[in-house]
Amino acid sequence: MPEAFFAAYPQLRVRASISRTVRRVARFAMCVDQPETGRLYMEALKNLLAHCPEIETFSFLTQDSGAGFCWAPSLYPGINGNSDCRERPMAERIASFLVALKDAAQQAGHTSRST
Repeated sequence: MPEAFFAAYPQLRVRASISRTVRRVARFAMCVDQPETGRLYMEALKNLLAHCPEIETFSFLTQDSGAGFCWAPSLYPGINGNSDCRERPMAERIASFLVALKDAAQQAGHTSRST
């Protein structure tokens, strides 16, 4: 997300930078443990599917720089994140994010082919 977004919504910023140190500007993800982040991702997915209904598959690399998930061991700058979600298991964090996206797709009229 651009820095202007986090200036307006600082509570949604993952403290961990998801960018490599060679970049001139650090980039951050939204913390998926915040309910508002889930709502924003769900709304974005519903809008995407409304504009591109031919999309049938999504693929996620949840460990590419940790994909911005707090406390992921693969974050480029090392394990870190927001203190309020430190104890939440990574599997639970990723699963709830993916379930939210699945629910949004279903709300948009797309059926799930989970494996």
